[in-house]
Amino acid sequence: MGKNMVHVILSNTQLSRYENIIYTTRNVSPIFRSLVAGVAKIVRISKGSLNDHQRVIWDTVADVIGPALFFYIWWVLESAQKKKISRLYFLARDGHILFKIAQYISQQWRYDIQCHYLYTSREAWYFSAIERVGSFELQWMTNYFQSFRVSVETIFRRLGVTPDEVEICLVRYGFTRSIWNKDLSQKELQRMSLCLQDQEILHVLKKRIDRDFHNTLGYLTQEGLFAESRWGIVDIGWTGSLQYALNAIMAKAQKRSQEGMDGYYLGLNENQKLYQNDRVWAFLIHPGSRQYLRNDTLYCEVFAASPDARTIGYQYENGRYAPIFQKSTGALQIWGVELQHESIMKFTETMMSAFNANDFDLPTIYRLLERLLYSFLVAPSRQEADTYGQFPMAIDMQEERLAELAPKFEMKNYGLPKTYWVSASCVRSNIWVGKQLWKIIQQAPSFIKWLRWFFIKLNKLFRR
Repeated sequence: MGKNMVHVILSNTQLSRYENIIYTTRNVSPIFRSLVAGVAKIVRISKGSLNDHQRVIWDTVADVIGPALFFYIWWVLESAQKKKISRLYFLARDGHILFKIAQYISQQWRYDIQCHYLYTSREAWYFSAIERVGSFELQWMTNYFQSFRVSVETIFRRLGVTPDEVEICLVRYGFTRSIWNKDLSQKELQRMSLCLQDQEILHVLKKRIDRDFHNTLGYLTQEGLFAESRWGIVDIGWTGSLQYALNAIMAKAQKRSQEGMDGYYLGLNENQKLYQNDRVWAFLIHPGSRQYLRNDTLYCEVFAASPDARTIGYQYENGRYAPIFQKSTGALQIWGVELQHESIMKFTETMMSAFNANDFDLPTIYRLLERLLYSFLVAPSRQEADTYGQFPMAIDMQEERLAELAPKFEMKNYGLPKTYWVSASCVRSNIWVGKQLWKIIQQAPSFIKWLRWFFIKLNKLFRR
C-alpha cells in the first residue's frame, strides 16, 4: 500500500476524534500528520464483524495505543543502534507486545539488533537477588497497592513459606497467630520490617533463595545475557525495579559488567530504582512531564497487557532451563487482550507501509502523542470508559485478586470504588457527583492527582 492510497482513504472517509486531533496538530508537517491520521483510519476500518466491546478495543488501539507503542519502539531501536547495543531483551510480560513490535520493525527496516523475549516477573527475580534484607527487599516484601493492604499471610506467601515455619520469630515481634490474616497498619508494617531482617527468618528462606538463584542464573546464562557484546533491556516502566533486581543477581554471581546496563522504558517516575552506574532512558513519561499524562497504572496494566501466564520461577528439564508459569485466570483473554495485540500489530504493519525509519523526529512525535493521550486519559468517551474501565487489573504481586481499573461511582459505594483512572470512573457514573467531577477535570486536568489521593484516603476511612 502506497502513500497515495493513504491520502485517498483519508479524504474519502469521516475521521474519528483522535484522527482529527492528529490531522489538526499544529507545528507538524501537513503531509506527516495526514499520513499518520490516514494510517490510523485504515487500521480502524480494516476489521469487521466485531461486537461493541471489541470495536472499542480495536478502534482505541488504532487511534491511541498503536501510535504510542509504535513510536516508543522505533525510538528504542534508533537509540540502541546509536549506542551500538547489539541485543535487546524485552521483559515479560509487559514486554510481550513490545517484543512483537520490535521484532517486526527490526526485520523490515534492517536494524542490526537482535531482539529477545525474556520470561521474568518480580517474584522470579526479586527472590533470587536476595543476599540480605535491605531497603529494596523490604519494599517489595511489604508493599501494598494503594488501599489494598497486606497481612502477615500475604507477606509470607510472597516469600514462599508459611507463617507457621517462623511462628516463634513472629510472636517475638508481636505477630500472634490470631492476627496473621488481618491487614497490617503502618506501625505494624514498620515492626514487620524489623522482623524480616531477623537472622532466623533469613535462615528459613536461605534454602529457597539458593535454589531460585541457581535456576535463575542458569536461565539467564542460557539466554545469552553474559555474552560479551553490549546489550540492554526494554520494559514499559515504571520504577525500573526489575532492572535493579537483574543487576543484583548478576553482581551476586560476579557477572555484572563494569560498564553497567541500559534500560529503556515508556515512562519512569520519581521512585525509580537505579543500580550503581546503570543508565535508564524514558521515552515519554518522566517526573517532569505533565501530570495528566502520568497514569502509570493505565500504561502498564492496559497498553502492554499480555495473555501470557505469569512467570514464577525457573526449572531445569530436558537439558534446558524453562520458566515455571502460574495458572492464568483467563480474565484478560475474556476481556479481549489478544484482539488488542492483533490491532497493535496491524497498526505497526500499516505504519511501515507508509513511512521509512528516517521519516520521524521526536518533537513531532511528542506533540502528536501528548494530544492523543490527553484526550484518552482525561476525556474518554462513555464507550471507552466502559470498555477499558472494566479491564481486569491484578492488585497484588501474586495476582490472586482482580479489580476493575475504573469502576463506576455509586451511592452504595460512596467510600470509593477503588479507581485507578478517575476520569473514566466519572464518565461511567450516573450520579451527580461523578458528572460534576468530570466537568472539573476537563477544566483543570492537574486536579486528577488530588482526586486520586482524596479517594484513597476516603476509602481507608470507610474501611476501618
